[in-house]
Order: sequence, then C-alpha cells, then structure tokens
Amino acid sequence: MGRLSIAILLIVVLLTCSIVAGCGPTKGTAEWHLEQGNNFLQQGRYDEAIEEYTEAIRLDPQYALAYHNRGFAYDDLGQLERAIQDYDEAIRLNPQWAEAYNNRGWTYEEMGQYELAIEDYTEAIRLNPQYALAYANRAGAYTLLDMDSMAEQDFNRAVELGFNHDRLKEEIERLKRQR
Repeated sequence: MGRLSIAILLIVVLLTCSIVAGCGPTKGTAEWHLEQGNNFLQQGRYDEAIEEYTEAIRLDPQYALAYHNRGFAYDDLGQLERAIQDYDEAIRLNPQWAEAYNNRGWTYEEMGQYELAIEDYTEAIRLNPQYALAYANRAGAYTLLDMDSMAEQDFNRAVELGFNHDRLKEEIERLKRQR
C-alpha cells in the first residue's frame, strides 16, 4: 500500500529535476550513480540499483538519498534487515525526512513489528502533518493490531488529505481478513 506510489513519485521528481536542469549529473559522480540506480530501480533491476547506490555512497558517505533508495531496493528484494539499516542511516543523516520514517515504518510492518511501524508513521506525520500516505500506512498498522478506532481516524484523515478512499478501504478490508 503506497510503496509503488513513492517509487513512482521519486522517479518523477528526479527525472523532472534532470529535465529542468537541462542535463543530468556529471558521469561518475555520486549524483550520477544515484540516477543510474533510480533507472535500474524503475526497471525492477534491484541488484544493479543497489550496486549504483552503493557506489554513490562510496563517493559521498553523507548522501542520505542514496542510503534511502538503496533501502527501498533492499526492501523490494525482501532483504528487510538491510533495508532497515539503510533507512536508519538515511534518518541519521537527515532526521527531518518524513519519507524515510514512513518507508522504514513500512519495512517494520512487513517484518510484523507493527508497534515500531506505528512509531515511524507517527514521526513521519509529526514532520509532515499533510502526509496522506503516512496516515494511510498507520491506519493499516493499527488495523493489523485490532485497533480499529485508531485505524478509522487515520483512514479518515488520509482521505481528507487526498488519499483514494476506495483503494484505502479495500486495503483495510484485506488487512482485517489477514489478522
């Protein structure tokens, strides 16, 4: 619920930045390797994406976005512990980054660590109170913990902020059957 949306948004933003700038980053730079990784990620070529993000990190160990995106790729490969490690580092480097908390929360949720997921979704919301996806994700985690009244509050807020009502309702119903 929402990871594909984040990936697509990330790719659109990066492509838009490249178009507006008139050209991409200089070949061989950390930014260039990040862009290559994003291209591989978009194609579902996760191992190659991870290689490119790793090279970006080698060139710039403070590059929070490279850690974040590598964590995203690790998550898609099911390497959840490695994803958490990269999200941890991205958050350490940029503690105000709501999306990193949201994505780490998603990974915790995949690991069945719903309380930790809720903590991260809550932090993402604190950092960005208009973050509909974080409300939607937290509604899902609350649902898995049988906290339906809390889930309903977050469901309503996510919809108020523009999250698709029918899509979220379908996901919440799926999660109720799963618990």
